[in-house]
Amino acid sequence: MNSTIKAIVFDVYGTLFDVHSVKDACEQEFPEKGAAISQIGRTKQLEYFFWRHMMGRYEDFDTVTRDALRYALAVHDATSTEEIEQRLIASYAHLTPYEEVASVLKELHDVKTVILSNGTDEILEALLRNAGLIDYFDEVVSVDGIKQPKPTPAAYMHWFKTSGLRRDEVLFLSSNGWDIAGAKNFGFHAAWINRNDLPFEEFDGELLTTYLLHKLKWELLGKTVLLPATIVYQARRAVPALNGCQSANINRLRLALMSRSWCAPQAHVHSRTSTVFF
Repeated sequence: MNSTIKAIVFDVYGTLFDVHSVKDACEQEFPEKGAAISQIGRTKQLEYFFWRHMMGRYEDFDTVTRDALRYALAVHDATSTEEIEQRLIASYAHLTPYEEVASVLKELHDVKTVILSNGTDEILEALLRNAGLIDYFDEVVSVDGIKQPKPTPAAYMHWFKTSGLRRDEVLFLSSNGWDIAGAKNFGFHAAWINRNDLPFEEFDGELLTTYLLHKLKWELLGKTVLLPATIVYQARRAVPALNGCQSANINRLRLALMSRSWCAPQAHVHSRTSTVFF
């Protein structure tokens, strides 16, 4: 049974924007340490969000990011000041969007476009405005309004409860495996944008049997999301021939929005690393 996609929901950090573009600001303050500080800071940022949720001690994006940054600086014996920290935090409002993002968003018509992010309302609005992308989105939603970060079901419900849609009418896109698992668990269609050519997460195979993209790139020719000839990789379990809305892990996916159904044309799926042609 084909389902009609009426909303495309985007994650922000690592999905639309290169979160490691903060390394330039870090490099300016701490020469030859910028990339390492950025990498450790991002890792700790995610860890601290998850730790705080498990302990019931929610703090917003700015606070968690500041704590993560301080840890990253300490690892590299980088002496900082409050002014330096503030400049580095502010750099999150000036991240670099991936090269294809604007052209893709320009072509999305007759479908609701939504941001759902762990960032705060203020920093999301500043980021999107600075990048010239804010007008491409119908809604920008922060989990700060419910103080439940993704991938908790409550985070996805925060937007979904007022959408007026069914869960199978939503396509969720993220570069983060944990976010894809959360969205799938909630009942959305999901596409993983694997920007760093990473392997599949060793997690619940049912949740991670999904659509896999290397870039956010579509052929936008109408309204139906179809999967044209591409390379397909199987996930944890056998995936039947793609017919209707069966899920698959797809590498270098090009979505063609041609009418109003979300479906994958019939294909023959071989081994995990086989090429599949529609």
